[in-house]
Amino acid sequence: MDTKLKKSSKLAKLIIGLAVLLPAIILVSLYPRMEKLMLEKQSGYQENLTTNSTETEPVDQYYENYSSISVRQDLVNYAMEAAYYLYGRLLQEERNKAVDFSVLDAHGWINDYYTVNGETMYYVSYETAGSEIIESNITNTSLAKEMDASNFVFSKEDMDWLSHGYGIVCVLFMEFDEYGMISNIGFEGVDGVDYTANLYETARNSVKQYRQNATYYNSVNPKNMVDVEEMVPKKFKAVFLIHKDSMFLNEFSINLDSYVQYLNNPEQIYVNIGAPIVVLICMVVVALVALVLPFFKRLNTGWELLFCLPFEMICGLVVAFVAGVYLMFIGMCHVTMTEIGQSIGSVEILGYILEKDTIYGLLLGVSVIGWALCFFVEYTIVAHCRQFLCGPIYYFKHRILIVRFIGWIGKQIKRLYHYIVDIDIDKGLHGSIVKIVLANLVLVGACCCLWFVGIAGVVIYSLVLYVILRKQGKKLQEQYGSIVYATKQMADGELKISLNKDLGVFAPLGAELEKVQEGFSKAVAEEAKSQSMKTELISNVSHDLKTPLTAIITYVNLLKQEGISEADKKNYIQTLDMKSQRLKALIEDLFEVSKAQSGNIQLNYMDVDVVNIMKQLRLEMEDKLADSDLHFRWNLPEEKVILHLDGQKTYRVFENLLSNALKYAMRGSRVYVDIINSETEVEIVFKNISAVELSGEADRLTDRFVRGDSARTTEGSGLGLAIVKSFVELQGGSFKIDIDGDLFKAIILWKK
Repeated sequence: MDTKLKKSSKLAKLIIGLAVLLPAIILVSLYPRMEKLMLEKQSGYQENLTTNSTETEPVDQYYENYSSISVRQDLVNYAMEAAYYLYGRLLQEERNKAVDFSVLDAHGWINDYYTVNGETMYYVSYETAGSEIIESNITNTSLAKEMDASNFVFSKEDMDWLSHGYGIVCVLFMEFDEYGMISNIGFEGVDGVDYTANLYETARNSVKQYRQNATYYNSVNPKNMVDVEEMVPKKFKAVFLIHKDSMFLNEFSINLDSYVQYLNNPEQIYVNIGAPIVVLICMVVVALVALVLPFFKRLNTGWELLFCLPFEMICGLVVAFVAGVYLMFIGMCHVTMTEIGQSIGSVEILGYILEKDTIYGLLLGVSVIGWALCFFVEYTIVAHCRQFLCGPIYYFKHRILIVRFIGWIGKQIKRLYHYIVDIDIDKGLHGSIVKIVLANLVLVGACCCLWFVGIAGVVIYSLVLYVILRKQGKKLQEQYGSIVYATKQMADGELKISLNKDLGVFAPLGAELEKVQEGFSKAVAEEAKSQSMKTELISNVSHDLKTPLTAIITYVNLLKQEGISEADKKNYIQTLDMKSQRLKALIEDLFEVSKAQSGNIQLNYMDVDVVNIMKQLRLEMEDKLADSDLHFRWNLPEEKVILHLDGQKTYRVFENLLSNALKYAMRGSRVYVDIINSETEVEIVFKNISAVELSGEADRLTDRFVRGDSARTTEGSGLGLAIVKSFVELQGGSFKIDIDGDLFKAIILWKK
């Protein structure tokens, strides 16, 4: 994956800006319509309230709007314990004698009976031989008759009748057979009222609890033991009616004021008219743009630094986004002209009156900015998620800071391991041994502190140490074998040896072997180059000496012939003189450059003006310069440039470079001679366009008998630049040649 963060194009920035700004503008532009719908809803609710005089109709409507009423989980426990006490009362009535309630009283079940009696309306019955005993706390005669005829079966219609007529919101009913087993238990409630616990399982636990209580009671009261089975309900039915104000309904109370407050809640009305759906549509549009836009390669977007934030920061943005959307939705519900008129009205600032219309417009503008920020945060989150989808593995490794931190910890542990285990046999052998001993001391000491567990730790540590030592020993063998093999290769004359990168304790030896390899390779290359240069030097010297010598021999033979005229003799003698002078100059140059390169030369240092030397040379070579068709450009300082040099050798340097330009510069071109004087050094530059194509390395031109004209058709010894380099370096300067195409540049540098 390309990890280089791209710079988004201007078009991409424009599209992203529109993608987050347009939905915000559209959403805020719907604020007035949402306010209008809210006011209509509130007006309709108020009109409905004024036309209904009874409380049952709005209460029924409230049920339709209120989705869930929570019933306490301990309702069945209370009802079961009350049922045991009620059964004892009916049994006492049937026998017409007292029943021992000691077991129930001792464990507080009588208190649960009083709670049920106060918070519910109950109706219970007990079948005896040929008759039925009934007990109820229902004071309404018609309701009591309905319970008597209900046969403990309740339908939805029954619940609607109970809720409208008597405010009953749920019913719990149960039945025990002749053996004291629960044969039927059920729960019914109006719409939105439900009991989530397992009725039968909860009731059975209460029965089990009674038997445990009775057994315990008899064990601590052996003189007053009770019959456990006597208080178990048999042929017993009970129904419990829970009113809307009962404590068994969690924080639930119904009255007309709370209903009116519910109806006038702006947040609820905005939810009812579909405002969240509009927000959701805008969010979907922004998310789609964030997902699709990077697929257009020309936009060059999707991998900006902003969209490559760490995962932990994105989690923070998600929290900020959810909080921002919630706050903006609350603001949407209250940024209305009606609310501004009621709570703010007009505002005076520095003598200027801001009417509610202006304030409303300003709030709409702020809302646009707020929604745009929310959508931009959403765009960033979705773009980040797209990167995860494009490369989960890369994302996991590079975008989650905790993963990177764990990786960093792993590297540090690995470094610590190698710091302790790796042995430096070169100079740090003693330190390596101390590190290993201290590490073992710490581990063994820690195991000793654990007593018997430490013994197992020592055993495990010994096994781990064996595995590590075995692995390290095998690794040492491989490293040693690599060193031996490389040494054998070098002994056999193979210079291109291959060493294992991980040599461990043999790393210093491997480094030295690589240096030896590099030294041998360099020596062989230098020797090959030297032999080549010697061969080439002999060839060039032979050629350059043979050319004038051959001419001398030829003209001597011509002079030996009889019958030649005096004029021809004179011409032959002039030619012989010219060729002999050339041969002499060649031998002198060769002798001089040999002495210079060997350092066996006498230098007469003095303070000389290099500008004056250059001007003197120009004057003495004026005829040659004028006869050439070259155009010289002299860029010389007006002031003196004094250096401590050998004047004669410096003059020879300048002369050779100028002669080199006369020989090899392209006819009709310009030659530049520059002397650049600075505070610390003096730079002298000769520049010209070569008449022949320059090939090869620039440094080769300073070798002896090397010419720019490889065909060696021009006059010259091929020693001029070699003499220049030798004389300059003998005087503590530097000389180099730069070639750029056909541009030849000779540069002399002397420090002041």
